[in-house]
Amino acid sequence: MITVKFFEGKKGFRISGHSGYSHQGRDIVCSSVSSAVYLVANTVTDIIGAEADIKVEDGFMELKIREVSHGTDILIDGPYIEEQRSLL
Repeated sequence: MITVKFFEGKKGFRISGHSGYSHQGRDIVCSSVSSAVYLVANTVTDIIGAEADIKVEDGFMELKIREVSHGTDILIDGPYIEEQRSLL
């Protein structure tokens, strides 16, 4: 199971786990989630230019934004809102 924890104050997130949909390298669910979180992390650091600490391991990513701005705030809102919808 893939789990996500959003940090208070929209300062980032921690995501871990595997979907178990298919074998490693063939799991389209894990690939989709990975693509989305890498897009957010790369946009925060490379496009917006925000300073952030990023840890990446197999089945794990943590993004900690050092100083939240309007741009980083908006980026974290997207996945956060979608995660909240999935709980309904």
